[in-house]
Amino acid sequence: MEKELKATVSLIGERTGIAFDLYAKTGNRFFTTRQNAALEKLPENLSHLPYVDKEKNRTYFSVSARKTEFVGVLFGVGEEYDNYAQLISAVLESQSVGGGSRDSELKNILAGEYTKLRVQKFAETYALPKCACFAIAFEPTERNAELAEFLKNFNEESVCELAETENGGLALIKFMDGETQSVFRSATEYATLLTNAALMETGIHVQVGVGCVEPSFREIATSYRQAETALSLAKTYHVKGQVHTYREFLLIRMLEEIPEYKLKEHFSALFDGDVDSVLSDRDLMNTAEEFLQNSLNVSETSRNLFMHRNTLMYRLDKIEKATGLNIRNFEDAMSFRLLTVMYQILK
Repeated sequence: MEKELKATVSLIGERTGIAFDLYAKTGNRFFTTRQNAALEKLPENLSHLPYVDKEKNRTYFSVSARKTEFVGVLFGVGEEYDNYAQLISAVLESQSVGGGSRDSELKNILAGEYTKLRVQKFAETYALPKCACFAIAFEPTERNAELAEFLKNFNEESVCELAETENGGLALIKFMDGETQSVFRSATEYATLLTNAALMETGIHVQVGVGCVEPSFREIATSYRQAETALSLAKTYHVKGQVHTYREFLLIRMLEEIPEYKLKEHFSALFDGDVDSVLSDRDLMNTAEEFLQNSLNVSETSRNLFMHRNTLMYRLDKIEKATGLNIRNFEDAMSFRLLTVMYQILK
């Protein structure tokens, strides 16, 4: 494999006249098309490729060839070198499609290890629909095999892709063809129906994360990354429910990017009184969370918590007395949500 790959790289250099190096992810140079070329030291910040270093006049790009990941180095920047990078990747990666199993290829696609050109080649090889799609990440369970069988049967009439993920969970890719769009208003509605059906049919209570709808399969890794993030944040912030969408956590992601000193300043401005007495009280927080989840509906919250209406009102009054926020009002409810998120981030 190594000899054949080096021959292909050499041929690309000869036929095109493009000078470039190919490095293993460890930083060791695999091959170069340049005569007597000095070794390049790869930058440390190559987690996202392609990467352009204008100061050093280098374009770094990813190449997946023969089931091995490489970093390519071009000695120039700009649109011309971006095109060179795509050309080299396409030629080398075209040798790899079909070399692994469909399941392993799909797992690598979801992990973001393939370029969009290779993802497109996969889609063409397996005749995947040319329409919008989204990913659902399923939390690992001891009944994964049974859940996978259910998901296959549930989606028997529609086009879906199912894969086992690196963390031992499952990922479902749902294509938004015309029939699907006519039945489901959103990805969230579909995921909710799916989890409810799984619970009724198999007794499996599973947590899922839902990514945003992407225009094509080429961007499915983005949707899956969002789905995984939604699952992770739901655990971190103890969010109730089975279905968690990336959009519902955008506020958290934005707040996490604010410097800590500034976040503390905003936190102090949001409340009056002893906020710790509320935010550290599990019963009060569960009550507040259920109240917010039920769109500030007192009757619905009382019913879901099996709590007398007067008890609920007493707890809401207690929250208002401690924080200065009456979460029966929409504006104060929003402020309270901000308060709880910042408290989790800062503690």
